[in-house]
Amino acid sequence: MDTEYFVHKWHQRKYNKVVQSEGTKSRSWQVASCKLRVASCELRVASCELEVASCELRVASCELQVASCELQVASCELRVASCELQVASCELQVASCELRVASCNLQFASCELRVASCELRVASCELQSRSICCRFRQPKRQHLDRNRP
Repeated sequence: MDTEYFVHKWHQRKYNKVVQSEGTKSRSWQVASCKLRVASCELRVASCELEVASCELRVASCELQVASCELQVASCELRVASCELQVASCELQVASCELRVASCNLQFASCELRVASCELRVASCELQSRSICCRFRQPKRQHLDRNRP
């Protein structure tokens, strides 16, 4: 409304100048001309207001697009975090398997040591057995040897 008032005043001043400079023209023609110019200015003001509203809508649209992009970024970051958790889970599973393999290797080595220990005991028993047998045999041989002429 303020704009319309100033536009009207401007045209009124212009109209007064036209009336003073052209006293021979008809008054009705001058009034009609001024009214057309006022209407033209009002149309330009309305056009500007539409353009402002259009710009505001474009700004709102851009803000929505920015918000959409931010949501997409957040979604991607969540997917990355999920993948990182999956990788960490797989690494833990691999480490668990490696520990089980190491445990099996230790058990295998322990079994090998027990087998070796058993073999040593068997060998020890065999040696003891031979030693005992040799003791009993030696005196008999000596005894037999003494009887020979």
